[in-house]
Parts: sequence; C-alpha cells; structure tokens
Amino acid sequence: MNSTSDSVQTKSLPALIPGRWVRPNLLPVLFGINAEQARKYRERGFWLEEKHWRFDPVRRVVYNPEEIANWFEGKL
Repeated sequence: MNSTSDSVQTKSLPALIPGRWVRPNLLPVLFGINAEQARKYRERGFWLEEKHWRFDPVRRVVYNPEEIANWFEGKL
C-alpha cells in the first residue's frame, strides 16, 4: 500500500490577519455574521461608534475586530 493514499492530505489556507479596522465583507470570515446583522448591532446601540465601528475617510462603515471580539466575549 502506498503511504500517500493512507494519509489524509490537507490543503493549507492563507492566514488572515485583519487590520485595526476592517470592511463588513470580512465579518462573516471573522465572526460568522453578515453585514446586515452588523448593521442591526450598530442601529440598536449594541456596538458603539468609534469603539466597535466608525466611518472611514470616504464615509464607508468599518469595524474594529478586536473590540467586537471583546464584545462577543462579554468584555465591555
């Protein structure tokens, strides 16, 4: 028997190291939530402006993954 057929081959995925502020399209990858869910967290006041989210220089909403992770863990 060939040892390569017996072993499980895995495909490596690139590491994702987000910046301090990220666009909404990374939220599903990082937290499993979509942009609509993030909008509801903002509008309902769960996520605070300048802490969890803010507008970038061209007025697009961006998110702070570190603060959002703290929020999910109950670290306010």
